[in-house]
Amino acid sequence: MALKNNKSEIILVEEISRKVKNEMNPVFRDLISNHSEIVNSEGLLELVDWYKKTRKSKGNRISYVVNAVINTLMKNLPQHFANTVISNIQISSQGKQNGVKFTASHTDEIKPYVEFVVKVNGQQVKADRMTFTISSTLEFEELEIRASDNNKNEICLGNLAIDLEIFLTRLPFISFPKPLKLGEREIDIDLSKLSLTV
Repeated sequence: MALKNNKSEIILVEEISRKVKNEMNPVFRDLISNHSEIVNSEGLLELVDWYKKTRKSKGNRISYVVNAVINTLMKNLPQHFANTVISNIQISSQGKQNGVKFTASHTDEIKPYVEFVVKVNGQQVKADRMTFTISSTLEFEELEIRASDNNKNEICLGNLAIDLEIFLTRLPFISFPKPLKLGEREIDIDLSKLSLTV
């Protein structure tokens, strides 16, 4: 869906978030659910035990816990990246003239976590976290400034490449002496139909 100049920045953030989520979700699913040190860990097995006590379900409870982790991460990470994209493009475009094509980059490190809580009769009795470190480099290519109809400039967004390096720093009940590297991935996202009014 192409966004026009008159659409709000909020809609642009939502559209970029959706595109980031579509690309990032399978990356996390692959790195977490296929990593033997996670799915065979005592910490995850303890979470499965918590899950058994709080949910009545059949099937592979490890996959339920892994899905809960991924779904929680995907509620917040894409919007973080979308906001980072917009703010860095705004900064990089300052002082540039109409018709100018340019590139920009940004390096970031965040430490998201998923918290697990067990409550009995509404009272918290146990809690622990699964914590990640995500190092990323965002490369913006083929950005272009154009004049728009309302005497403002429009930045055509071009392509976005996100290099991710993902580490697990804590499983519930287990802290690692050094972060456990889950893997590296590059995500390419076509934003060429989107634009930002500045």
